[in-house]
Amino acid sequence: MVKKDEPLVQIETFKITTDILAPCEGILNKILYKEFEYCSINDDIAIIGCINK
Repeated sequence: MVKKDEPLVQIETFKITTDILAPCEGILNKILYKEFEYCSINDDIAIIGCINK
């Protein structure tokens, strides 16, 4: 279970390191990239089944 605005992952680039926050409350259904695996800008990195309240 993740809460809205909870840090999900830390992204590190050559210039910055930043936390990516959960966009909604819900269940983390699937992680699409492994730790230290490269992804591109705008790639989905996880799937959250959001709970609407």
